[in-house]
Amino acid sequence: MVDRHARDIAAEALREFMEGSISNREYERRFPRSKDDPALWGIYSNVWFCYSDTSEHTLTGKHVLTDEGRAFIERCLLFLKSDLEFQWPATKLRLWYPLLRLIGLGRVVNRQVEKEMSIGDADVWPFLKKAQYEQMSHQ
Repeated sequence: MVDRHARDIAAEALREFMEGSISNREYERRFPRSKDDPALWGIYSNVWFCYSDTSEHTLTGKHVLTDEGRAFIERCLLFLKSDLEFQWPATKLRLWYPLLRLIGLGRVVNRQVEKEMSIGDADVWPFLKKAQYEQMSHQ
């Protein structure tokens, strides 16, 4: 299900965070936690990898986004503005993956991640298919 109202709030918070006008803490407070739209949790949990949560900061100065991070967030914003259903498997933070990598089972973890991501085009996540992304980016 698409929660249009929550997506609009999420997009605004994410855009302001990306532009550096609000801090990571403000972004986290404002980002909606709607259970009705799985895109919200997916995007929130994956954007988390683009910033540090150990202190309050904006995405400026030493915390500025990389080009890759900026492109990722711009795709997330584009997806939030769409009415597309989120079709990826539910995003789960698997805390045991680093432990498995630490004990030499990184290949097992990588195969599992590749299997989960094989249902779509990972390079255009959160869009499932490149055609969806290209269609939205030309509107």
